[in-house]
Amino acid sequence: MSKDVHATINPNPPPKWKLEHPGSPGNDPEGYPIVKLDQLSGPHLIVFDLPGGHKFNDDPAIGPIWVDTQKPTSKVIHPDITDVKLFDGGKTLVILDKNSTPVKLHYRLNFKGPHGPEKIDPIIDNGGGTYPPPPGITGSPGTAASQSMDFVGLGVALVIGLFLGGLAYRLFFK
Repeated sequence: MSKDVHATINPNPPPKWKLEHPGSPGNDPEGYPIVKLDQLSGPHLIVFDLPGGHKFNDDPAIGPIWVDTQKPTSKVIHPDITDVKLFDGGKTLVILDKNSTPVKLHYRLNFKGPHGPEKIDPIIDNGGGTYPPPPGITGSPGTAASQSMDFVGLGVALVIGLFLGGLAYRLFFK
């Protein structure tokens, strides 16, 4: 089961920043809250918001987030992190954490603050154990993949039924 993690970054006062997500505020690198993802809990959507006139760095050479197993010092994205997207004019950053590897991921958020480029560097604690299904597995009952297979099967049955109906009509009524 996946869950969303929603974090807000607020000036506290500049140049310090406060990172908050439910029940966990912190305003310095040693006290930033750790985003803890439980083992086998699935992938997680993590949303970061910057209030006011602040925006995440959208420069492709820098990017809004760096993630690695150690505190990143240059642009890097750990394989567990995918789909890095900016929304709301760069004020909201959304990432998908696959949570497949049990590892502490150090991340650096890059944004444009009131005094120029800013950064904070908290941690995501992945519990791991979440893996994509092996090739050829399309989904379990009730998932979108299995429902689409139900529609394909229904379509095939409809075509076969029409063919047999047309054949029976020609044999018996012509």
